Amino acid sequence: MAESSVAAVPPARVGVCIGGWIGTMKGGVQDGGASIRRHLLGPLGNADLLLALRYEGAGDCPTNSRADEAASQAPLAESVDLNGPLASVCLRTVRRSLPKLLGTIRRLRLEPSPTLEELVTMLEALPHWPRIVRAFNSGLREPGNKNIHPKVCTRVDVWRDKRRSPYRCTNVWGSYLSPVFATNPSSYGHNLIVLRDVSASLDVLAAAERASGLRYTHVVSTCLDL
Repeated sequence: MAESSVAAVPPARVGVCIGGWIGTMKGGVQDGGASIRRHLLGPLGNADLLLALRYEGAGDCPTNSRADEAASQAPLAESVDLNGPLASVCLRTVRRSLPKLLGTIRRLRLEPSPTLEELVTMLEALPHWPRIVRAFNSGLREPGNKNIHPKVCTRVDVWRDKRRSPYRCTNVWGSYLSPVFATNPSSYGHNLIVLRDVSASLDVLAAAERASGLRYTHVVSTCLDL
């Protein structure tokens, strides 16, 4: 009897994308990343770790000469992409904060957090941005509530103060588009930046696929403080 041929199943190739603000490493990452390695990367078959991290200022990346010198001896990642004036300093912070992950990171990208002006420019460059604004303004803050609170965001004609959104909103809190859409400037939030973190992580993953010529069969996306 002739032997039946069975196509070999290629092994799973897993990419773990972690993005977010570098400041969360101070209290959000335990045991220098050992938990990430033991409970996430290991069970997934030593998955590729892909980091897309951002910093907001010098306070996010304090210097520690002795710890920096010790950490600098170990390899960090196969590929490192640094953007912005503080990226090289923040790279040392990553080394100090994630000693148990050194050498396991496939790709790492460090860049400044986007400013409010950059977020507004990014959104308004979208061809479908007017449709998003119309859809947003057609919703209710509390659907089904007899006390109707319509959500309205309108753009000012001249945007002078770049620290405040050019969109003036009423009845808008906790918006997925904050800090661009929010009622109170003191409670803008950063939901849009978190969504951008996810996008940045997927960009790093795509870069890893282009470099290797191989696609990931499975992808895990998370952030440092989860």
